[in-house]
Amino acid sequence: MAVEESETGTAAESAAEDLQASEETVKSPLETGSDVSEAQKNEKSAAEYTLSDFKERLETARTEAEKYQDDPSMSQTSRYAEAEYVRNLWDRELNMIYAEIHKAMDENAAESLRREEEWIKKRDLAADKASAKRSGTPAQSVEYVRTSANMTMDRCYELLKNYGDYLEPGEDPGEK
Repeated sequence: MAVEESETGTAAESAAEDLQASEETVKSPLETGSDVSEAQKNEKSAAEYTLSDFKERLETARTEAEKYQDDPSMSQTSRYAEAEYVRNLWDRELNMIYAEIHKAMDENAAESLRREEEWIKKRDLAADKASAKRSGTPAQSVEYVRTSANMTMDRCYELLKNYGDYLEPGEDPGEK
């Protein structure tokens, strides 16, 4: 019996090590450079971002997202891939902003922010409604993803507007 437990423990440890080794680092589409490890070395941690840094990142994300406007002449697969790329871009920015603001808050303010996560239900309902207009068509899923991306982008700006005071101001992007 002791041998079985030892083997099970070893198998579990091995599985955990495999899982840890297989985890990949997610790289922001806004980061340049092909060498991920070099980009990681040079990338600021979220703790180093200021309000002006986030404003600048959002404008960069908006410019990047504008490159991927829906083109009906493209294949459905390409349209969906581009929509998904834009949604992931905004989702990454949202998560970075949320984490930095949340970290700077006291417990009561953080709880208040957590309660605002109802916006996710509103986003999903709006995406459902937008995609229902194209019900039964291949464009339905693209419309869902695009609406979700737009609402996530709006939430990024809303968080900075409503909670930006929790961030260090940084230098005004116009002064650089």
